[in-house]
Amino acid sequence: MLVNQNHTQNFSAVSAIDVKDGTGQPVTVMNASINQNGVISFNQQIQNAELYSNNKEEADADYEAFREIVMGAIA
Repeated sequence: MLVNQNHTQNFSAVSAIDVKDGTGQPVTVMNASINQNGVISFNQQIQNAELYSNNKEEADADYEAFREIVMGAIA
């Protein structure tokens, strides 16, 4: 008998610089999940502190756009 079935929706994205043909140098990696009870978890990893410092405004804007996509999934 099937018990303890769980459903989690996962999201991921990368904020990068020097993007060409869909790839570039990663600045931050973003992950989020929504579990079956509606609990939302966000995680952001800075891959390179110097690149982040030099591209903070763009990387932060990418993170905010990512958050909006995730939050839009529950609307």
